[in-house]
Amino acid sequence: RGAHLYLEARAAANRIRFPFDARPLELGLRDTLSWCRSGEDDVPAAPGDSHRAIFIIGPLRSGTSLLDQVFSRHPAIAGGGELKHLWLATRELGDCSSSGIGGYLRSQAGLQPPESTWTEFRRRYLALADERFGTACRFTDKLLSNVYRIRAIRAALPDAAILSIQRDPVDVAWSCWRAQFDAESAWANSPESIALYLACHRRMMEAWKSRYP
Repeated sequence: RGAHLYLEARAAANRIRFPFDARPLELGLRDTLSWCRSGEDDVPAAPGDSHRAIFIIGPLRSGTSLLDQVFSRHPAIAGGGELKHLWLATRELGDCSSSGIGGYLRSQAGLQPPESTWTEFRRRYLALADERFGTACRFTDKLLSNVYRIRAIRAALPDAAILSIQRDPVDVAWSCWRAQFDAESAWANSPESIALYLACHRRMMEAWKSRYP
């Protein structure tokens, strides 16, 4: 009883400090669903050595860090943690929404074929990885926001592994409620917004899996 009251009081204070706006979650979900259902196709980069990348996708507190640590115990795999390399490599795509990707590809249409655009993104991403890990090993990338970048991953790094983590949503929700993060995860300060975050993430991953079986 005491712990519950403490968590609720802390959450109430955080809701004042970090107001939650649900629109970015809902817009991200609608954009993903719309593109995955559109039937459009990207012309991907040539595979190259994109197989070196292992993307771990999952909501906060789902076990992505644990899996990252397990992989890092293998002598041929480096644990990358939450790399910002993909965000840096694809900065021209903005938030990697369908409008951001489509707009940039259209701007490049008369300059180079689409596969060359994605090949350049791959080159940048792997160059950043090489600086940190060297060229001999595979590596993990578990940046949480990569759930919005699956289209870019599949186009730029077609041979990369994408692992989706699933944990009991009640356990995830309880872990998030106990942790109650800062402004970047303001959704964690109420049970309703935690449920919205988890539902959006689940529906996005279902759409991506349907689009890229």
